[in-house]
Amino acid sequence: MVDFENVNRVFILGAGFSKATGMPLSSELTKKLVDTVFTRNDVRDDGNFWWWFRDISERIKRINQIDTELLLFPDFEPFFEYTKYDIEYCRMQQKESKAIKFLSWIQELENKLVGVLIQNQKHADISAISEFSYSLEQNDVVLTFNYDTILETSLSSFSEPWNHGFSIEDNSEASIPILKLHGSIDWWMKSDNDKFDHSTKLFERTECDEVLYRVSDLDEADRCFREFIDSTSTSDYARPGIAGLGAYKPLSKLAGSGEVWRNANFSLKYAKEVYIIGWSASTFDTMARFYFCSMLNQREEPPSRIVVIDPKVGDGSHYRPVFGDVTPVAKRVEDVNWNELLNHN
Repeated sequence: MVDFENVNRVFILGAGFSKATGMPLSSELTKKLVDTVFTRNDVRDDGNFWWWFRDISERIKRINQIDTELLLFPDFEPFFEYTKYDIEYCRMQQKESKAIKFLSWIQELENKLVGVLIQNQKHADISAISEFSYSLEQNDVVLTFNYDTILETSLSSFSEPWNHGFSIEDNSEASIPILKLHGSIDWWMKSDNDKFDHSTKLFERTECDEVLYRVSDLDEADRCFREFIDSTSTSDYARPGIAGLGAYKPLSKLAGSGEVWRNANFSLKYAKEVYIIGWSASTFDTMARFYFCSMLNQREEPPSRIVVIDPKVGDGSHYRPVFGDVTPVAKRVEDVNWNELLNHN
């Protein structure tokens, strides 16, 4: 069993980590989602979606002072967040039918998220993170905000054991915990009364019969996704085990999230070193920022080393309210000499 109070190094991964393998960043994901659901010549709603999408995109970029010529699609987190304001404003004006229309568009986009990520991962270059994967050791813990299974796939490629941090798993001390704070594309929730082949049970809710499963591979995740999209009933399919989009994510609806976050918090409270890789610590991750800061403040002494690896890290001042003094490394994941960085003593 993994001892989360005896942690050597904690690695916090964001989208910039998976970007090295070809996975999309936030604005790229918005484009892929929109293109998957709506085509440019889509005649549904007489083109109303495209009129609204262009309008809200411009408003988002203006409020965030983004050059509209450089970025045609907004990041998907703010896009989903600001859309909620448009929906609320419509309801304030008693335009419920318009609010329902916006909500249906957003729900359709959100439902396709897992499918888009699965298809992108099928073409990912796992070798881009191989050196990092080889560098992980016993008593290291990975906290990731990424839904993909890039790291798990990389570790499995050279038979390195890993787990998702649940007590129900068969975890040896040599197994590397990968704690998925927002869920995973291979996590699916289903009634415990239903047979679920090619899967491993991760967590069972005590207040209901819903169970969190991890499916065996990407093809099985893809099959679950297609069943989810094609189903017309809410009771006869497994639903994706991921958090919602936007600043507020209803993590309590994700079975097992409490155990994952508790283990993540313990890891940060006791870690000797912390490495933040490709995670922007944006305002759309306020819950993580708040709890990470809380755990670090409970320590008698800070970690001996906190390093931020990101090509846009600058002087690291953006991270200091959460992590305190940090060492910035302005490099892409694939350009880092991991052996040299991690074996610094």
